[in-house]
Amino acid sequence: MLDNGIGTSQDFGRTWTRIKSSVGFRRRLIIPLFILLHLCITLALAYKLNIWIDEAYTLHTTGRNVRFAFDQALRLELQPPLYFILLSLWRDLNDSIFFTRLFSVLCSTLTIYVGTVVSRKFIENLHPGWFAAAIALHPFMVWAGTEIRVYAFVILLSALLLLLFYDGYLAEMPRSSARWLHGLVAMMALYTQYYAGYLLLANAFALLVLKRWPSLRSYLLAMIVVGICFTPMLSVVVDQVPALTKDVANSISFFQGLKVVCWRILRFLFPLNWYRPLAKPILSFGFGLIVATMFFVGTICSVVAVMFYSKKLHRSITPNAVAVWTATTVVTFCFIVTVHITGEKMLAARHMAILFLPLILSALFVIRVTAINKMILIWTLTTVLLSVTSVGVLCMQMAKSGDWDRVASYIMASEKPGQAILVFLADSKLPLTHYYKGQNSIVALPTEPQMETFDVYHRVLSDEQQIIRALQQVPKEHKQIWLVTDETFDFLGVDYRSHVLENFTKKYYSVERSKVFFGAKVRLLHRRPSGYWSTSTSNPSAQ
Repeated sequence: MLDNGIGTSQDFGRTWTRIKSSVGFRRRLIIPLFILLHLCITLALAYKLNIWIDEAYTLHTTGRNVRFAFDQALRLELQPPLYFILLSLWRDLNDSIFFTRLFSVLCSTLTIYVGTVVSRKFIENLHPGWFAAAIALHPFMVWAGTEIRVYAFVILLSALLLLLFYDGYLAEMPRSSARWLHGLVAMMALYTQYYAGYLLLANAFALLVLKRWPSLRSYLLAMIVVGICFTPMLSVVVDQVPALTKDVANSISFFQGLKVVCWRILRFLFPLNWYRPLAKPILSFGFGLIVATMFFVGTICSVVAVMFYSKKLHRSITPNAVAVWTATTVVTFCFIVTVHITGEKMLAARHMAILFLPLILSALFVIRVTAINKMILIWTLTTVLLSVTSVGVLCMQMAKSGDWDRVASYIMASEKPGQAILVFLADSKLPLTHYYKGQNSIVALPTEPQMETFDVYHRVLSDEQQIIRALQQVPKEHKQIWLVTDETFDFLGVDYRSHVLENFTKKYYSVERSKVFFGAKVRLLHRRPSGYWSTSTSNPSAQ
């Protein structure tokens, strides 16, 4: 009996050890699993999805050499040049659309790994798999990973800034090497997106709130060096801001700016953007609750932590939590001021990419403060469910704005010689020409895309004479033409006057066939017997 008892105890111990090892092994698999899922989804979408107008601009900007990319970034894109320079070098290896997108795929995938390291350092006693689950399948991360634009790179830089800020300034034993690297990444971030400066400012406030005076002094000195290195861009920024905002008269109240920014924050936290009629009332219902939780509770906890900093902080309100809440609040405030000054249309959700990771960290900290462990499970499962649904809808439609691949295929399958393709907006000609390999000419309205400087007004259609002059570029009778229209009819408050085109179409043509795509409409037009415009005089007349 004694031997059996000992044997039973030993067997139980070995079994329990195997169970713990199995659980630990599975826990270690969580992060690689989410990284692999994100990589598979973004690779598939990057290969299949069509490019849209913004991506076509990036392809043009990075399509020649580094010098051209640098100049176009400043003049046409009105952005810092680093991303476009890197992408130009990347495209020297391979010029295909898929390989170009692969740069963003790698950035978004690497962000998940770096983000889990950030989560492990900032939030103690919380498995970083929760953070990976919250961002790996998030539609914003998946979208950024399939874009030939700057956003995946910006999110990666924000993750590196958070990681190096912790190691260099928040850790119990800060590392000088991390401070040097933080300064380097900070400089890269500013040369990638100007809004990255908001996070650099927010980190200074975090050290101020925590009363880390030596670290704050070192941080400010490092930021002075970064500022000096950024000095060559100051004159460029002075020229870019008026060029971008000269036509914008959409300044809104501070409270309206607060609503705009908070609405976008809610979409980051609860990615219910797959069905907008349902998303808006649900997210609006939770507006007060989520905003109060994220900002008022966070700010109050920060203030309380500062007031009683000489005492032992509550175990849930750690200095790391205070730092993240402070940084998130400051960045959010900066965006609210930005929207207040420039208006809603100048600041899309994608422009707030620098806020995405700090916001997710803040949400996890708020849940930790509640000391309700199940809340992390509920929020994460909700986020994953909404993310999977949103990505699923994207996979079903399998198209970005314009759906230019299918538009081109539709026209090529039915076109005949002498059927000019009229495209409005003019910028839509850029992505369409990547896919159209047919026999007819593509004519942009009102003029060819402006590829030297940023100018909203080159897209405005003044009168039907512009349409006639555009068609006269192709010397045919134009008894039948294809008309391709983009769904965007205004930008930054500037009306593109699409009604001029519609009136011209009704006056001189009848619609033989029509098909609606995702973000675009294609019509085959036949000239009316009772309506005629002369290709030789450019003066419309009626018969």
